[in-house]
Amino acid sequence: MTILDLKEGQKALVKSIMAGKNAESRLSNFGIIPDEKIKLIKKPLLGAIEIEIQNSKVILGKGLASKVIVTTQNE
Repeated sequence: MTILDLKEGQKALVKSIMAGKNAESRLSNFGIIPDEKIKLIKKPLLGAIEIEIQNSKVILGKGLASKVIVTTQNE
C-alpha cells in the first residue's frame, strides 16, 4: 500500500521507501522516513497530494508519493 492508496483524513505509518537515492533523499528532507506517522490531507484527482507529517504540511507529486510504502492500523 502506498500513500496514494490512503483516503483523505486517513493516518498511516511509513514502512519503507521504494525509490532511488535522489528520490529517497528528497523524501527524507521532508521528514518522510520509515516509522514516521503521516496523515493524508488532500488527494485531488489531478495534481499533487498534501500530507501532514511532524505537524507540517508537505505537498508531493503523485509519482513521488507512489514510492512511499505505508501501513494502516487495519492491516
